[in-house]
Amino acid sequence: MSERVPRLQNDEDAESFLDQDLSKYLDPADMQRLHFKAEPKDRERGAEFT
Repeated sequence: MSERVPRLQNDEDAESFLDQDLSKYLDPADMQRLHFKAEPKDRERGAEFT
């Protein structure tokens, strides 16, 4: 069983956590397949710069 991810209090804690080896937190046996469907765009979006 993998270790629980610690509760991170701020961005610095998160950055230092992500800089380490995360293999002890990720166990392929615990993973589940995720299905999602993207909806088609209903209109075109753009940006205009002046």
